[in-house]
Amino acid sequence: MTDPDFPPKEKILAQTWMCRNAEKILDSCKYSIEAFDIFGTALTGRTRARMLGGIITALLEAMPSCRAGFFLPSKKIMTREGMLFFTRSYESRFLDYAVNFRLYNRPDTPYILLDTLGMQVLSMPDVQYFLKISVPGL
Repeated sequence: MTDPDFPPKEKILAQTWMCRNAEKILDSCKYSIEAFDIFGTALTGRTRARMLGGIITALLEAMPSCRAGFFLPSKKIMTREGMLFFTRSYESRFLDYAVNFRLYNRPDTPYILLDTLGMQVLSMPDVQYFLKISVPGL
């Protein structure tokens, strides 16, 4: 797929922990469809999540040959099966699609970094937390 407006392959593959065969799926794609809400920022986060979750589900139902979805705000790629697996409400599903919660080990330190990508879609800032892990007696 060679769409000049689509992110480069290496950026798409950077957050593929939810999609085991991401590179193979991406290489087999013949087209891309971009969906976005123009005035969605005026909505509450919950309303926007419900709306976007419903749109994603509708697109998947309308296009049975769709193999995966890439979510630009979270930099996450998910398989069609992964996106259709969720049976919760649209707003809860949307969190799975569009928000990426990541953990990083900090070698040689007792700290772990937790951060998010994609919260801006819900009118919330992304966060970063440093967590100190201490095990008594070690």
